[in-house]
Amino acid sequence: MPYYTIEIQSHNGHVETRSIALTRCLIGRDGAHVLVDDAGASRRHAELRFENLKLFVKDLRSTNGTRMFGRLISVQELLPGQSFQIGATTFVLVSIHAEDWVGEQDKTIMTEALADWIDEDNEPVKK
Repeated sequence: MPYYTIEIQSHNGHVETRSIALTRCLIGRDGAHVLVDDAGASRRHAELRFENLKLFVKDLRSTNGTRMFGRLISVQELLPGQSFQIGATTFVLVSIHAEDWVGEQDKTIMTEALADWIDEDNEPVKK
């Protein structure tokens, strides 16, 4: 089963790292897989969706929206090292781990595609 690792930086300075092995992960203030203690977050705010070796963040018609690159988004692909914001909380995609889930050919394609985003230790490249 593929999984991805995200870092959650809350508005109060708390940082948490989570590994998620769900193809659909709900983010929100209540009743979600990832709970956000942020007044700017809706109860069901956004969803992370893993499809075809890609991770997407989708706003679920939240009250305050989901931001990426400083602008409101509806759906956006998320690459390692990139972040999105819900209220004053920032989510950073640290890495995607799909090696056990894909075939050898797909691993090569994925490795080449991510080479610009992660280093040999699977850490995000700071640009």
